[in-house]
Amino acid sequence: MARTNTRTTVGRWFRGGAACLLLATASSWALEGQVAQVGLRGLIPSKTPVGLADKDFELLDGKWTDWATQTTELVEKFYSDEALDIAAQRELLAQLKDRVKIMDTALNDGAYRQLHGTLADLHCRLARRVEFASAVLDILEADPAGAQKRSLDDAYGKLKSSIASVQSDLNSIQGGDLWKPYLELEALTNAAGTADNSPSTLEAIQRVTTRLTPTPEWTDAQKQFASRPAIAGLSDAVQAVAKAITAPVDADPKAKVRELAGHFLGGLEEYETNGSTVGANNARVAYNSLKAYAPDGGARLSELMRAHYYNYNLRVVASEGLLRRIMGDNKSEASWINQCVMGARINGQQCTNTNVTVDLRPSSENARISLVVDGTVQANTTGYTSQATVFATGNHYFRAEKDVFFDGKSFSASPASVGANANTHVYGAKTKHSGFPIIGKIADGIALDIAQSKSSEANAYTAQQIRDEVGPRLDSEAQTKFDKANLELETRVWGPLREQGMYPDAMSWSSTDSEALIRTRLMDLDELGGTNPAPTMSVPSEGILIQVHESLLSNFADRFELSGKTMKESELRKMIEERMSKLLGKEVDIEDPVVPEGEKPVDNTLIFDAVDPIRFQAEGGQVKIVMRAGLKPENGEEIPVQIISVPLTFKVEGNQILLERGNVGVKPIAPPENVGLQVTRARIMIQNIQRAIPNKTLKADFTRTVEGKTVNMSIVGIDARDGWVSVQAR
Repeated sequence: MARTNTRTTVGRWFRGGAACLLLATASSWALEGQVAQVGLRGLIPSKTPVGLADKDFELLDGKWTDWATQTTELVEKFYSDEALDIAAQRELLAQLKDRVKIMDTALNDGAYRQLHGTLADLHCRLARRVEFASAVLDILEADPAGAQKRSLDDAYGKLKSSIASVQSDLNSIQGGDLWKPYLELEALTNAAGTADNSPSTLEAIQRVTTRLTPTPEWTDAQKQFASRPAIAGLSDAVQAVAKAITAPVDADPKAKVRELAGHFLGGLEEYETNGSTVGANNARVAYNSLKAYAPDGGARLSELMRAHYYNYNLRVVASEGLLRRIMGDNKSEASWINQCVMGARINGQQCTNTNVTVDLRPSSENARISLVVDGTVQANTTGYTSQATVFATGNHYFRAEKDVFFDGKSFSASPASVGANANTHVYGAKTKHSGFPIIGKIADGIALDIAQSKSSEANAYTAQQIRDEVGPRLDSEAQTKFDKANLELETRVWGPLREQGMYPDAMSWSSTDSEALIRTRLMDLDELGGTNPAPTMSVPSEGILIQVHESLLSNFADRFELSGKTMKESELRKMIEERMSKLLGKEVDIEDPVVPEGEKPVDNTLIFDAVDPIRFQAEGGQVKIVMRAGLKPENGEEIPVQIISVPLTFKVEGNQILLERGNVGVKPIAPPENVGLQVTRARIMIQNIQRAIPNKTLKADFTRTVEGKTVNMSIVGIDARDGWVSVQAR
């Protein structure tokens, strides 16, 4: 009411110089009442975000105490000091980047291993915010009016390239020149060369777009022509130009950029705090619009999103030692020899011993594993000819190698290469004169000399025979196993994942000379993914490291479609059992809640919120389950939706894993009208959760059977840091 009266009074006095005086006075009052928002002010929180407060940095003690105190002061000043101008904001960001680099160095230094957990949590929380704040500040200071020109220049540049490809393609086919006028290549070339965005150019662009857009009347020949890579590229290029020319121009582009930047940073902050799907979606929508205003066309912003929020959220690193245990094998085979070689009948027996191992090879495009087969052949033979009988032993060696490639979908392999070294020792000979005095020994010696003189020829023959036998056999046996593995992979892994809507939208397999790395991502269009994990856990020399990001767990939970559902606890357990059984290919049994002595089993009804019914957070060594659900007891008043947090800690002690539930937190979504009633509701919810999720002791040892071979393994470490749950096993 006071503002209305003031405005009415001012309106009566608006005359000439009096108006200017009043405006100046009003402006001075506004400046005294609040500080003008510049740079990041008003776009980032006005207080330090959760996880970066002084109590979090206080966990760094000893020699790090002073450093932690100074860093806390910098963080607090960056967020809370409303008087910071853009230059001061940049200076603080530069200092915070230096702090991040120090933590980077410490995380890669074994001397600070005891602090790696705490450093990982602090490092990543701070690094992400500093990187995005710097990128957004660059966008805010850029000239938004130049964004459309840059977009148009980029579109015309791609059009030039596509025209060149079409010209080359049409020159290579009969009658190709007849298409050039139809596609108006000359007009498009002139427009691209001068960056002409006149109405006539737009009309030409739209005509070509129409001509390249399939219609039901198109013949198969037209469809085939339009699908040629060069023609399809031209279609994309002209559409991009049309979009750039007709892009709407903002009346106040700086205000628009600031609005988008606020939505973007606000969405990321909300997501960082509670994993909110609303925050994730807001950040993605604003990001897609904001990058168009970036001075570099959004390249830096895109790079940051790929690294921190669009990254893989499952990592599995297997050591070469583990792969050798799984895939390694030893065989010993005995066989008879009966064949004709170099005009002689050879009889005898041989024993072949083989040792199969694996050797990882560096590859960035797939996992490359070299199967290495080392073998020895020991033979005792007797050779018969019309002139003599020759006795020999053989000690032969061979090595076969076969490269196997896996891209996440199927196995493939190169032909086996085999090297062999034959060593035949002829130690005796008999002739028809054997046993006769003098002449018998002479005849036997001559026969032996002749046989020994042909040893090199015999060795070459034997080596080739080994190569001819080992190579095809290795190829055949490996192909049989690959075919079986491809089938099992599809039926037991990818098929169930597709059925449950959990098939990864991105996948990467690679290898070094000591590790095979699998990375996948489960993320939909309105979701976010993982980030780069801090190096807090290594891969055991004969083991595996499995890292699961909280985004995978939350996105996985969303596939259970619990939003807005009402179901009994028993129904929920049954649904989870059924879906997990399908995914894992074996029966999964979830234990019923523990019933305290003297009480009857209960089957309460859960009422899940329509938004974020289940979320996961992993930090500070804990995995926290956050549920938004109400409760309808079998007997009693219904409890509206509450925010329930259940912290879980996993400790490995010997061959056991201790699952410890921390203090369950319950709070209402909106402030309660009756505080006493809320306390009662919280107590009921806590009791229900404690009954459903008790402390447990689990086995750390487990076995896996691969190709009939049982491998014993044991979990030796579990940790939860900066959104990642890491499990070491060996």
